[in-house]
Amino acid sequence: MYYRYNADDFWLSVGVTEEKATQYVLHNHENVCEILFFLQGNSSFVVEGSEYPLSFEDFIIARHDEMHRVVHNAPCTYERVIINFDKSFFENNGCEEYAAAFFDRPAGSGNLFRAESSRRAVDALHRLTLYIKEKAPKTLVRGVLCEVLRCISKREEATEGTASSERLREIILYLNENLSGDLSLEAISSKFFISKYHLCRLFKTQTGMTLGQYVTAKRLLKADELHSSGMSLTDAAVAAGFNDYSAYWHASRKQNAKKVLEKN
Repeated sequence: MYYRYNADDFWLSVGVTEEKATQYVLHNHENVCEILFFLQGNSSFVVEGSEYPLSFEDFIIARHDEMHRVVHNAPCTYERVIINFDKSFFENNGCEEYAAAFFDRPAGSGNLFRAESSRRAVDALHRLTLYIKEKAPKTLVRGVLCEVLRCISKREEATEGTASSERLREIILYLNENLSGDLSLEAISSKFFISKYHLCRLFKTQTGMTLGQYVTAKRLLKADELHSSGMSLTDAAVAAGFNDYSAYWHASRKQNAKKVLEKN
């Protein structure tokens, strides 16, 4: 079963699917934030080196630049509500003060809200889904989404994840903080006193991506963000860690081609 609701700057989908024990590749949503409301399954949410086991009515938040994936630990019925909204939603709807929970925290930190300690948000999420099913006015639906974001903004209820690998979490944090530096396989293996073979194996096993793929994805996000803030594309590409605009262009073209293939 799958249902999708579309508005101008936010989207909601309700899904119930039969899943195998699967670990998907890390991904992100360009310029889009996400709330995942978990209703059934044997699943965890992995984001930037942190892992969050999920229980009934827990919910996860992720901003546009956080690489994440859902892991199904065993064959299961996976039921969830996923809300995606443009990162400009806060400004467009006059609720900028609610944005801090998404943007003012380290990547992979404070993503999970447990059902037992977040009842107001959970109740609002259920009402949001109900109003959409009842085809309520979009103004009402949008207002309840703002209520959800208000509850999340309190943030004292957020739960920290566990690192499936402390070494990997440390490496990912370093990569995010040093995108403009030398992040070659040789440099990272030397920095963290780990063999290149073990580093490649650790990164691929835990993320589904190679180190190079992860760094390129993060640099593309950073370059686009800097360009959106007013920097020229050439300067943004260099500031994000690409050698020049050409390197950025080729990486961007390759990523876009991959997205097209995945859609097809």
